[in-house]
Amino acid sequence: MTTATTAPSVHIPITRHRPRLQTAPKKPWNVSPWQDAAGRTMLIPQLSTQRMLIPLEVYIDFICPWCYIEMRSLDAAMTQFVAAHPEVEFEVNWRPFYIAPMLKSSCKTLDFYRSAMPDGEEKLRALLERVRAAGEQHGLTFDYAGRTGPTRNAHKLVALAMRRGGRQAQALMVERLMRTALVHGRDVSDPDVLAQVAAADGLALDREDVFLELADDDATRRVDREVEAAQEARGIEAVPCVTVLGRFKVGGFQESHVFTDLFAKIYEEKIAQ
Repeated sequence: MTTATTAPSVHIPITRHRPRLQTAPKKPWNVSPWQDAAGRTMLIPQLSTQRMLIPLEVYIDFICPWCYIEMRSLDAAMTQFVAAHPEVEFEVNWRPFYIAPMLKSSCKTLDFYRSAMPDGEEKLRALLERVRAAGEQHGLTFDYAGRTGPTRNAHKLVALAMRRGGRQAQALMVERLMRTALVHGRDVSDPDVLAQVAAADGLALDREDVFLELADDDATRRVDREVEAAQEARGIEAVPCVTVLGRFKVGGFQESHVFTDLFAKIYEEKIAQ
């Protein structure tokens, strides 16, 4: 595991950064020339009067504080870059990962961290202090007094939000689950907790639908296959991990300037073509 001022009560992560322009909207691109044979976005079009779309995939897990900090760092980088380059648009897809696949039941959060840091209390305290300091820079204060457990059901809920409401609902679900698990210290392996998150404003998923999704073996297999594909096909070994354009992989927690530097490199390469 790449394993705090209080943040606003609700923070909706950006799914697409769309600057407000005064000109009339452009016609959609024909994206087929910059997709691979499977229809996945792998390239970006030449710069002209059209927008530049930069797709990102962000691999996360809900018991990893570094993942939540990375979300804020990445959001700040995208906001800054779009402010400087209003023709650029980012599209974010949130992807599941299990940092503790052997965790089968709920346990105290600190006990979980102790099991992941078997070298003693001193190293655990040092790790938590690094997390605290990094979180504080991004408006996050973490609660380790609660409980945590397997995250498969939480990832299934993200997939349900995506199917019902698209990327905006997916992003809001990810934000709410991160805050519930890491800031409020609640156990997102608990179906009742998940149902409460799903019923919140902006999501409004029916409690019965949530429980049906959590009990759906096919939904479980879909998430498991996605995690396996991340490891086997994409080489994702830990989270947080961000891939940009399907080509550039940024592993571990990174400050915003790492992403803005990468975005600038991509932008300059396209201008030079």
